[in-house]
Amino acid sequence: MPTCLHSPQPAARRAPSRAASFFRLLAPLAVALWLPAVWAQGSAALDKRLDEALSLRKAGQTTQARAILDELVAQGHAKAMAELADALRTGNGAEKDPARALPLFEKAADAGNLWAVRMVGWMYEKGEGVTADAAKALAAYTRAADKGDSWSAAQIGDMYFSGSTATPANAPEAMRWWQRAAKGGSAFAMNALGRHHATGLEGVPKNPDEAHYWSVRAMVAGHEGAKQRLLEASYRSPTDVMAAFNRIVQNAGGRLRVANYKDDGINGGTFTLYRTADGSAGGNVVWMMDFGVKPSPELRTVIAARVRKANQADEKEGRAWREMILRELNLPLHQVAPQIFEADLRP
Repeated sequence: MPTCLHSPQPAARRAPSRAASFFRLLAPLAVALWLPAVWAQGSAALDKRLDEALSLRKAGQTTQARAILDELVAQGHAKAMAELADALRTGNGAEKDPARALPLFEKAADAGNLWAVRMVGWMYEKGEGVTADAAKALAAYTRAADKGDSWSAAQIGDMYFSGSTATPANAPEAMRWWQRAAKGGSAFAMNALGRHHATGLEGVPKNPDEAHYWSVRAMVAGHEGAKQRLLEASYRSPTDVMAAFNRIVQNAGGRLRVANYKDDGINGGTFTLYRTADGSAGGNVVWMMDFGVKPSPELRTVIAARVRKANQADEKEGRAWREMILRELNLPLHQVAPQIFEADLRP
């Protein structure tokens, strides 16, 4: 009898080993970790290519720079889109064409570039390459501000201050947005708060204390207008006062030492002057001076040195120190009457 040839039966499946199961579970995780690393490497390479384009443009090689920007834009690089859009907007590094700039900014904004979101707002607000549209400007600025862009928050404050079809003039709302922008580091907003707290606005009463606080913050942040305004009001920073005091001490030739100095750069500072046998730390308190402090904003504006000698309420000597410091700072001597502490000033 012929032998029947049967197809072999499939072998019984073996249960996967623990190692195989582990690696099967690990594979998707490995891919998940690997892909971002690969993407990051690719992104870094594109960023480096963009830096190259910007360097070429700065060197005046606009044709080569433009070629790289076009290459990066074709690959969807958001910052390159924003850079090319700005070149088209300004004519710096490309033919000036604001109408072509806006769609590129919008595309970069949709890709997550915060600067591009801000610029969409700017172009709609100012009507660059498009019909001005305050509502679209406000929407873009708000979108950027909600992502932490203090510049856009300050711009919204300016829109409410000036008034527009989307932002009827509203001083308290303008101040609210400037406050938000100032807390985010906008020197423009700090200066605006300083100016308008000083003069007052409809619905916003004068507040000299806040005016001084924000003006000094703006100055420290580099706002030249705030700096000039404070200097015209005879303000000198605590650091300036400290330097003047030290010059006076050094010129006096005595063995004096300043210690316990505190200065937050805004509210003023306090320091104690010690007289010692060898000029080292320690010894007896000779003077304690407090300048530019609350509650009087005027003291913070014109530097009134409130001085007294330890254990002696000698107004004449206090006034003499104040006048020396004011002279050293080139400030008028008559601006603020001297004030003397009542309590013992020993530490």
